[in-house]
Amino acid sequence: YIFGAGKADFDETSAVFLSDIHISGDSKKTIADSFRSVIAEILRLNPLPRHVFIMGDISFDVGRRIDYEKARSELKLLADAGIVVTMAMGNHDHRKAFFECWPEYEKRSLVKDEVLTVTSLPDYDMIILDSLNETGGPGKNNIASGRVSKISQQWISENLPKWPRPFFIGAHHPPSHILFDGKMGGLTAKIAEFPRCRGFITGHTHVWLHKKMEFGNGRTVSNLTLPSGTYWGDIGYVNFKIEKSNAVKTAVASLIQKDFLLIDEYGRGDRSFLREIRIRGNKGAKCVFPI
Repeated sequence: YIFGAGKADFDETSAVFLSDIHISGDSKKTIADSFRSVIAEILRLNPLPRHVFIMGDISFDVGRRIDYEKARSELKLLADAGIVVTMAMGNHDHRKAFFECWPEYEKRSLVKDEVLTVTSLPDYDMIILDSLNETGGPGKNNIASGRVSKISQQWISENLPKWPRPFFIGAHHPPSHILFDGKMGGLTAKIAEFPRCRGFITGHTHVWLHKKMEFGNGRTVSNLTLPSGTYWGDIGYVNFKIEKSNAVKTAVASLIQKDFLLIDEYGRGDRSFLREIRIRGNKGAKCVFPI
């Protein structure tokens, strides 16, 4: 792949969102061409986005250290270009191995032993929660659904109702898949208490989808789920840019779809007849959030 060369300008207001990149450190499992082409495309953008957010499932399957070592080497191209990469934990990840390869996250996280971060952009803050329900230990499978720990719940309840700026919440799992306050999906109701929350951005399901969460006071908040970076389902990434019309600012998420793969019972990707239908149906897809 040919990467952009020379000093680039940055758009401090724009970002790229990825999810479910499923990187393997096993030499027998090659990095998907679609993922490397995404990295190349990002580096050719002019101006460059200052931020890339990855919503979890960094590891291919069970959060091995060699997966994170490989992921760090692949993502180094972005970091070397001056792009800030911020990641979430997914159900295929393990925090211990992740921290060993990205020790800076132990300092960056606002909750001890978890990956909860806040990134400030000019028009909004991106608050990424840790929804990993880690049950299997390093190298073992976790529960697929998510949960927010009691200490993170406390941080959320103390801070997000009075957050001073517009913000988006990010996590690997959609809110309906997260155990919160003893209830699966309990985070959805909690969002109604966050007046400056503008949207919820997640991965996990490997499909581009956005739907509105409606609250009793007539307020709605959109939940956008991202495509996969490499593996199966909708494969691609999302450009996230601020637009302004008649003094009204919006954040516009635009899908850049690279492929669509079904996965069979043996774990092999299949480019079926549904591929062209899905890609054609998603062409030009956008989700618009108020700022």
